[in-house]
Amino acid sequence: MHGTKMGWPCVFLSFWCYSPLLMLYFHFLMLYFGVFFIFQRQAKYTENRLKAIKARNEYLLALEATNASVFKYYIHDLSDLIDCCDLGYHASLNRALRTFLSAELNLEQSKHEGLDAIENAVENLDANSDKQRLMEMYNNVFCPPMKFEFQPHMGDMESQLCAQQPVQSELVQRCQQLQSRLSTLKIENEEVKKTMEATLQTIQDIVTIEDFDVSDCFQYSNSMESVKSTVSETFMSKPSIAKRRANQQETEQFYFTVRG
Repeated sequence: MHGTKMGWPCVFLSFWCYSPLLMLYFHFLMLYFGVFFIFQRQAKYTENRLKAIKARNEYLLALEATNASVFKYYIHDLSDLIDCCDLGYHASLNRALRTFLSAELNLEQSKHEGLDAIENAVENLDANSDKQRLMEMYNNVFCPPMKFEFQPHMGDMESQLCAQQPVQSELVQRCQQLQSRLSTLKIENEEVKKTMEATLQTIQDIVTIEDFDVSDCFQYSNSMESVKSTVSETFMSKPSIAKRRANQQETEQFYFTVRG
């Protein structure tokens, strides 16, 4: 049996070797199937390559569209969105600030005009002129009244002094006494006048002291609180202020006493 089983391949090979037609047929089949498989693989390759090209084109188109959308969003859309959300804010702010500037400039101009008017009024201050104007305005109060006229009594029409005897000596004596008294009063009045003028000059010197320049208070600070504190420190902290006020009050009291 073993010899029989081993003999069939040998028979087949011998038959194959001695059959040229079968070999040619076999080669033809192999060539046919090889070409068929090649064309089939080529068709599948072509189909898959076409799908890959289409997929790549779709990817490139999608990528370009995405980049274009992102570019448009950041370059154009964001600016448009901000403009939409702006709602004229800058225009409103510009109008409000210009209104504020116009008001402040007009206020500043009005303030300067008022300061110029005040400065002009200060330059034209004149106590004597104002006193004269006041007296003219209320002349019914400040004008002297009419003189008391002589009123005769029981037919006595004599309106002159009578220097006949025996009243002449009495009149002469009274005249001498009056002249002596007038001389004394004149000397006293001259002394009082000198004292009063000196006191008045002292009061005027105190009142008209030129301490109104406060420009130093505005050199180092712009806020009102700092200005207030600077003014307080500059003027109220001077030791001479209290002493000057006390001297002024004492001088004024003495002036009114002498004047009275």
